[in-house]
Amino acid sequence: MALAYRYVLTALLGCTAVSINAKEGWELSAALGMSYSFNQTITVQQNNQQDLLVEGQRESKPFSAPFYYALRVSFWWENQAIELEGIHHKIYVEDNLPAPLEKFEITDGYNLLYLNYAYAWQESLIFRAGIGSVIAHPDIIIAGERALGGYQFSGLSGQVAIEKEFALTAHWLLSLEGKLSYSQADIEINNGSIDAPDTALHLIGHIKYNFGQ
Repeated sequence: MALAYRYVLTALLGCTAVSINAKEGWELSAALGMSYSFNQTITVQQNNQQDLLVEGQRESKPFSAPFYYALRVSFWWENQAIELEGIHHKIYVEDNLPAPLEKFEITDGYNLLYLNYAYAWQESLIFRAGIGSVIAHPDIIIAGERALGGYQFSGLSGQVAIEKEFALTAHWLLSLEGKLSYSQADIEINNGSIDAPDTALHLIGHIKYNFGQ
């Protein structure tokens, strides 16, 4: 999967850039990618128990199921857009877990849902900023017991991004995007909660269809 993704990025860079002057209309995007989360302390709080500090190396494992992916719908007018974007981001910590914490994953999603403003500048270069929410689903085991949480709106997130587009046809495009996201999540579990901030870099390859060009 990683080799296939590198192939897609290589092919993307070989395409001819499309002019996005007067970029207009509805646009749909689907993407695969990868992310790198900076190490930050995660605090697992349990009722009537000492807090557990999770400070091990974070991983995202973008090519392990469930994969990292992103979906976006945009409406463009006069080279600017309002967008709704969802990113399936993940967090794994496997080393240096404090006892009695046996497993720590947020893999059914440290999902990021954004409302974005985007601006297209010159030769298919797009700048983007967004604010939204973390929708988290924790998977942790404490002393042999799974701490249930379920999907939940867990906190605020923001992002900035830059994207380069490449034309395939008049309507189909590929793009390569880099993002920086910052999130603060307070995730409820039975008998406690998880304070899980996240600052991450993202590299994403999109396939897009524009209905208005």
